[in-house]
Order: sequence, then C-alpha cells, then structure tokens
Amino acid sequence: MKIRSLIAAAITCFGVSAVLTPAHAAPVNIDQWYTFGFGATGTGLQPGAGFVLGQRSIEAPDTPWTFDCNADHCKFIITDGFQAGDEFTLFDFGVSLGATSLAADISNIDCGNDEVACLLSTDFSDRTYVLANGPHSLTGIVNDSPYGGGAGFFIIHVPEPASLALMSIGLLGLSLRRRKV
Repeated sequence: MKIRSLIAAAITCFGVSAVLTPAHAAPVNIDQWYTFGFGATGTGLQPGAGFVLGQRSIEAPDTPWTFDCNADHCKFIITDGFQAGDEFTLFDFGVSLGATSLAADISNIDCGNDEVACLLSTDFSDRTYVLANGPHSLTGIVNDSPYGGGAGFFIIHVPEPASLALMSIGLLGLSLRRRKV
C-alpha cells in the first residue's frame, strides 16, 4: 500500500512540476518586430498570441526571448503600444537590465498598432537596452499597467559594421583634413 502511495505522490509531483515549468521558447529573430502581451501590474510579459499585432510585427513567442548577439553589441528596443501608461522592467538571465522610461500620466493617448509611432512618442514608455556579444535570455515584468493589461512591441537590432566603418573613416578623414588647414 505504501508503494502505491509513493508512486501516486511521485506522479502528482511530476505533473505539478510539468505545469509549473516554463515553456521553452523559440529563439527570436534579429531585425523583426514582435508584439507581446501583458496583464496587470506585477505580472510577466506574455506571448503575442491573441493580441492585435503591430503593423510590422509577428506574435512574440513565450518568454524567455532568446537570441545570440553575433556582433560587438545588439540593441533590444521595447515600447508600450496602443494606450500610454504601461511600464516594464527587463531581465537577462534573471539579472535586471532596468526599467523602461516613465509613461505619460494622461489618459486616452493612443498610438494604435504602429510600432514606430509608439516608439517615437514621448508619451509612451520605451527603452533601448544595449546588450553585449553572446547569448541572451530576456524576460520582463509589468511595473505599471493602469488599464490592467495590454500589448507592446520589441525588436532586436544589430548595428551594421559597414556603416560604422564608413562613418569612422569619414571622421578620420575630417580630422586629418582639419589638422592640415
């Protein structure tokens, strides 16, 4: 009888741990906008399934959002969407990267589902996180959500080395020319 109880307890523990174990998310792509969802203040950032997508977005997978930065650095850009007021904190492998900017304290400010309009509006919370070369595993929490949930957008951008090299050569040329004069 004790063996059956132990087996039942083991099966129950295994079942509960399977439910509580976070799903393994698919990696996210560089230079692709994603729509993510979120609930009330204190909840985690969610996949984008079931939310209105941004104009340039696809659904974000379940967190953690994983990717490899194969450059000197990458930029993770995140912005609140639709109605202003929501703020987030991001984590990389569980270490806080810091909070997004403060959102406007005015109701009924709406940028719709245009990722760029939301990002460029000073009324919406956003932040660009500069991340080092290597693997990243990002999660986030909602610091403030006056409407009890909503959606936002993110993109990972890698600066082009060719553009940086051309700009550096141009600056070097200007400084050399200036010295000759």
